[in-house]
Amino acid sequence: MKITLSKEQLEYAKVLAAKRHEAKDISFRNSKRLHGNIKKTKVDHYVLDITHKAHFLGVLGEIAYAQAVNEKIDTNIYEIRDKGFDVGEMEVKSSTWMKGDIELKVQKKHFETKFPKKYILVRIDENSFDSVEVVGEITREEFDKNKKIKQYAPNYPINYIVGVKHLTLL
Repeated sequence: MKITLSKEQLEYAKVLAAKRHEAKDISFRNSKRLHGNIKKTKVDHYVLDITHKAHFLGVLGEIAYAQAVNEKIDTNIYEIRDKGFDVGEMEVKSSTWMKGDIELKVQKKHFETKFPKKYILVRIDENSFDSVEVVGEITREEFDKNKKIKQYAPNYPINYIVGVKHLTLL
């Protein structure tokens, strides 16, 4: 299911992403690598600061899913981490992977400390980010039954993943 976001929603996402990012301690908020992807996509040019990009993509996914199910996103600002609830008791995971099979990925440490009822997977093309694909959803229990371990590169976090075949399509 594709959800088209309005200019107002995009602007709101940009502002909320900046607030979420800037609320983190400086030692934490700028510790992630940017993987050399500086100012190459339309998202990179749109966000206020490239370090806000991950939060921006996350907020876009949350807004799109909330619109699809007629709910509201969690707009609270957390200094450390949220409880894993983005829309109701659901956690929305945004992916920008546009090639081949897409995976729903949850960091192992987050799976062990956050307990949403469902995980939602959305896909965002960084060059046409006003249209968000809500790929599907899975209960935490089904995710746990079907998850595989994956580490995308040395020194990257350990993740649990499930493929789209395990998701319920919306």
